[in-house]
Amino acid sequence: MANSEKKVSTELIKFATLLAIIGRTSRQAVYDLMRRDETFPRPVRIPGGQIVWRRSEVMDWIDSLPRAEFIGVDAVSARQLSQGAA
Repeated sequence: MANSEKKVSTELIKFATLLAIIGRTSRQAVYDLMRRDETFPRPVRIPGGQIVWRRSEVMDWIDSLPRAEFIGVDAVSARQLSQGAA
C-alpha cells in the first residue's frame, strides 16, 4: 500500500473527551482501567507536556470489547441476579 493510500487518523482527544467516550467519570477510573486492561490505549505526550489519546485507538479498543448478551433475561433481572436477589 502506498503512503498516499494509508488511512491515517491523527485526531487527538483530551482527557475530558476520553472520559465522555468511554463512560467514565474520573481520571482515577481511567488510570485504574489502564492498570487492569493491557489492551486499553496508552496516552501520548504532545509538545507542551499535554497528555492526549489517539481517537482511532480508543475507538478500536471499544470495538474489540465483547458485546453484552441477555439471553431471556432483561437488564433489570440480570442486575438483580448478579446481586443475589431473586
